[in-house]
Order: sequence, then structure tokens, then C-alpha cells
Amino acid sequence: MAAIQLSILIPTKDRPQIVENCLQHCLTAINGIAAEIIVVNDSKTQDLKLSFDSSLVKVYANPKSGVASARNFAAGKASGEVLLFLDDDMLVFSENIRKTLELHQQYPKCFVNLNWTYPPDLYEKISKTNFGRYLVKHGFDSLKGWNKNSTWKDDRIFESKGLTSQYLSCKRIDFIDSGGYNENFPFAGYEDLAFAEKLIKSGVKIYIYPLSVVYHNETDRCELRPWLNRKTRGGVTIRTANELGYKQTLIYYSPFKRFFYGLLLQFKSLWFACYSVIPNNKRFDTAAFLFIDVLLAVHLFDGYMNYKKHLH
Repeated sequence: MAAIQLSILIPTKDRPQIVENCLQHCLTAINGIAAEIIVVNDSKTQDLKLSFDSSLVKVYANPKSGVASARNFAAGKASGEVLLFLDDDMLVFSENIRKTLELHQQYPKCFVNLNWTYPPDLYEKISKTNFGRYLVKHGFDSLKGWNKNSTWKDDRIFESKGLTSQYLSCKRIDFIDSGGYNENFPFAGYEDLAFAEKLIKSGVKIYIYPLSVVYHNETDRCELRPWLNRKTRGGVTIRTANELGYKQTLIYYSPFKRFFYGLLLQFKSLWFACYSVIPNNKRFDTAAFLFIDVLLAVHLFDGYMNYKKHLH
């Protein structure tokens, strides 16, 4: 039996249709490559039952909790020379896989992100709503948008100070040497930043390769309420990072801001009600975006200041 070249590691939680679509793309993409796919179900309420059988796909339940622990657990089960950490809503293609393997032949001791963007059908869907247009305007629809405050190169591989585990590859030996993800983070978010910080301190390079693009299939998270709930969890993760000693993420709320945001939080349902009556027309996007900004600030404040409540 040929040695495994690539292990694709996918944590998932309560998104059965999304992860099935991801897996179908993975199986097509690795055709002709010695690869395995390891899925770790992080749900404590739902078993993951796939509608297809494949000897290349192994499904495990996460013995712990949280995406960081799920990734570490998957890596412990992997036997491939190269590891590819993949979110359950990413759609990959054979060109992405080939390029990933090539990059790890060219660049030693590194972690690599490929570029990502929303798929065309999702762009068509979100272009019809004011919230979807908000996502595009603020760059939530692409890796380039998420990196808008950094030096981005469109035409060549470049070094980065951060990483995202949405599509992240490395040599297995390099991941083992790194010690893996910090499992103290309850939700996805800052564990990537903490991991990047640890890698850079140890002399490991992080690269972004923008010329190979995967699709981020967030079809179930392009509605306002689910998106805001994730931002609340993001606030919890940032506060957890503070408690763990990552003081660079400290958010300072003055007494006035605490009072102001606390008041807004009490009337959160009113803000939602006001937003809901804004016509879904581009002419009203400015007003809609204002309400979304307020709701975003309120949900982040709630997660950050009331983080213990949201841990349970």
C-alpha cells in the first residue's frame, strides 16, 4: 500500500449537509492521490451520519470539546506526510490539492494558507439582501478582505503574520513539533492567532498563496442572526484569550461605554425590529448598515463582558 501523502482534517459541529458537500468535493479533489480524510464531530448532541460510504473517510467523535481540540485530535489520527486542516464549509478542487503538495516540496518548515472567496452562487444569493451587501462591502467574503489591513499580494506567494485554519497545510512533523493548537479556547477565533504567534516565535514561516482559490461555502451563515451569534462567541474567545494572558486582545470599555452598550443590549430586540422594517433595496443600504454595525457592537460587547454566561 502506498504511503499516505495527504491527510485532510475536518472538524465539524451540527452542519451535516454542509460537511457532506465539503466531503464530496474533497473526494473528487484527491482522486489519484494517496490521501485520507479524517472528520471529527465536535457535537455533543448529534451523531454524524453520512449518506455515503468511502474507505477514505474516517469519522470520529471528539473526546473533548472545541474546534482546537478537534483539530489536535484529528492530527493525532493522521498518517499523511502533509496535513491539511479544513473547515467543514470549504469546497476544494484538485488544483488546490496539487498546489498544496507542490508548495510543501518547495518551501520547508512552513504553514500555508490558500486564498478563499465565496462561491459564485453564494455571491448571487447575498447580493439580493442588504446584509449580504454588508458582508461584501466590509470584506467578510474573502481572505483578502479579512487581510485588508495587511500587505496583500495578488500575484505571488507572500509571508504572513497570521493564519486561518479554514484551509491550512503543513508537514505533519512540523505540526507535531509545534505542539498543536491551544485547546483552552472554547470557540473558533483566537486559537488561530495564538497558534500563529507561537509558530512565528519558533521560527516557522507562514505563507499565503493567493493564486489558488478555494470556496468558502457559508450558505447557512449568511443570515444576520446566525452571523451575530458567531460574533458573540468571538467576543467570548477574545475575553478567554485575555484570561490566558494574551493582553494584546484586550478591549477596554470605559464606564460610559459599559453603560451605553449595556443599555443597547437591553433593547437588542428593538434594534432587530427596526432593522427588519428597512426595505431590502440598495437605496436603503446606508440605514441598514448602520443598524448592523450597532448590532455587531452589541453582540461583541455581550460576548466579551458576559463571557462566563456564554460558556455554558
